Amino acid sequence: MKQRKVKVTIWTRVPKNSKLQYVKAKPRTVYGSEAKFVLRFDGRWQSIDATTYREATEAAARKQAELILNPTSGPTRKVVQNNEPLKLVTAIERWLDGVSTHKAAQTFLSYRASAGKFLKTCTKEFLSEVNDQDLDTFAQSMKAGGLEPRTVFNRVQHITRFLHSHKIEVQFKSQKPNQTLVIAYNQKQLNDLFDACTSEESLLFRTFLCSGLRSDELRHTRKVDVNNVLHIRAYGGWTTKGRADRSVTLPSSLLAELREHIASLPHDTIYLFPDPDGKQASPARYLKLLKRIVKRAALDEEEYFLHRFRNPRKCPSHILNRNIFNFVQHDMQTRSRLFFSGFAYIYRTDTRELVKFINNSPTTTEFLKQYGLLATEDATKLVGANLEAFLLDKKNVEAMSIHKLGCITALKPNTYTCFVNKGDGQMFRITASTIDVAANGADDIFMLDEELEKWPDLTDANLKYMEELRATLGKACVQVTDTPLCRHLTSLYEKQSLIEAQCVQMSFARFMFHWVANSCELWPIEFNTGLQNAGKSTGFEKQLTMLYGLSEDGEGCKGDNLPPNRRDLIVGLTNSSVKMYDNIDSVDFRKAQSSYLDIFCGCATGMNASAAMLYHDNVLLTYKLKTHLKLTARTCPIQRADAMRRVIQLAIRKPTPTEHISKDILISNLMKDRDLCLLEILVRLQNIVCAYINHISGSGRALRHHSVAG
Repeated sequence: MKQRKVKVTIWTRVPKNSKLQYVKAKPRTVYGSEAKFVLRFDGRWQSIDATTYREATEAAARKQAELILNPTSGPTRKVVQNNEPLKLVTAIERWLDGVSTHKAAQTFLSYRASAGKFLKTCTKEFLSEVNDQDLDTFAQSMKAGGLEPRTVFNRVQHITRFLHSHKIEVQFKSQKPNQTLVIAYNQKQLNDLFDACTSEESLLFRTFLCSGLRSDELRHTRKVDVNNVLHIRAYGGWTTKGRADRSVTLPSSLLAELREHIASLPHDTIYLFPDPDGKQASPARYLKLLKRIVKRAALDEEEYFLHRFRNPRKCPSHILNRNIFNFVQHDMQTRSRLFFSGFAYIYRTDTRELVKFINNSPTTTEFLKQYGLLATEDATKLVGANLEAFLLDKKNVEAMSIHKLGCITALKPNTYTCFVNKGDGQMFRITASTIDVAANGADDIFMLDEELEKWPDLTDANLKYMEELRATLGKACVQVTDTPLCRHLTSLYEKQSLIEAQCVQMSFARFMFHWVANSCELWPIEFNTGLQNAGKSTGFEKQLTMLYGLSEDGEGCKGDNLPPNRRDLIVGLTNSSVKMYDNIDSVDFRKAQSSYLDIFCGCATGMNASAAMLYHDNVLLTYKLKTHLKLTARTCPIQRADAMRRVIQLAIRKPTPTEHISKDILISNLMKDRDLCLLEILVRLQNIVCAYINHISGSGRALRHHSVAG
């Protein structure tokens, strides 16, 4: 006769509501003096003299060895022969042993309760005798006992799983109950509840409301699970439902309150919302607390239960997503201004934040996180797509110029103010007498260039340097001087219709034009030509690197290749403040890519473009495309006279051996002086503002040049 192996497991027996409750022991749990350890083997319980889990483990090992060496020791049972029928009670005990090992403790308790009820209604002695009639009797007895249809269905499912595990096929199926629609608390119910709460109680139930956590999940949430998001993760033997860890984004205000709450807890407290004694909350603590508050406030007890806090996650998905979209849209219209300027933009009036809204883009994903919408959630995809469609309807948005690098404008009669994008969500505001920092949106000026590197702050040291620079520059606006900015942006030029010094002056004037371009009709295209390795790209790359910083690999900014199609070209030009296309010698502007030249001309003078080119949708909105465009080639491939009237073409000469400096060194030296160069730009722009005002005083009319050279 083959000996049957008996497994020994460790449990604790603790008093619960005047009864004893058995809970499977866990190695990382610290047990108090009230817990008593017991061993379970062969369907029996045996108390042991142990006070810690380690002692209980040693006792279990001794019992396991005893059972192996002396199968008749301890509580004796008849060993079932392979040819003997298996008793129903024995089969259920073995099944529960397996469940206790592989399932969560709560699942085991639920299965054990179902098995106990089934044994009371089933009169069969052996497992093989169980049939559909026994399951039907079981279901009818529970219905007669007043159990809910969901409970009846779940318990029948438990027994069906047990029978299937022993290859007992049954056809009986309990009627699946209708899905109960949990209605969310309305605003009045929430107000009544929170008015009756203490500050700590309010924080607990607002966490339920904003996170959608189950009671058991919040009970197991620890202080370390709260940082920028709220983590729900398994540990110490406890697992989440579905055994899937996740993170929940909470409102920033609630996160701040949770951090203050954590700081107020004793240092040795592990859990976020513990019992009053600092230990883990009991399974029913939060529900009992809710009922106490409801009773204290004389509210309707039947209206308040924990599962309602999980709504709207229990709504049908199409209703849920529509409700979320309506909420976000209403909040956005209430707290934001909505613009269209090539792309759709959202300006948050409370935070002064400007967001370019393109569905599935990183900035849009970050924006939707403010509403607790994560990138992987279905609701996020629906909300993003619908918000994009809403923002591309001209009835819902304002036509507004969104500047990228800067602009100059007359806020008051006979005066001008220049605004410069600071790169950190703020702007420099430059008048004839002051330079200060203003929030984005101040004076109804809006700026956004997501790639722009942050400019230096107006520290005392920087203000002192600017004062010294004013003494050096005098009234110089775009004149080339022996200052850091001019030294770094100087290139070597071939003698042409302009001498080299004139080429340097023209190039520098065009660079300073970036911040006042909105006052001119023509934005000239810059075209550098020259031999290979002459440095025709380097001059532009230094300008771009000064504005946008180094790449992730530490290199300076570089130009792009021309896109393969017209749509990608327009998208690239619309996205960028300054766009550089390098080595375009092979472009045939007369045939295959003739439309490219029309677009280049449009960048200089402004062309009407369709938003449908940007959004893949049939969007009726149009906008004025205008971009600072820089091109390089060995020779200029543009043959059209109308296009060349929009181009500043400068020929770059190859440096002599004594003049040659590697590009890496040029970029490195530039970045060392970057702050000084940017501060010089601010001083020069203030001189330009003064020049604009003097022009008004002399001519009596507003300044509007045809081109940068005007």
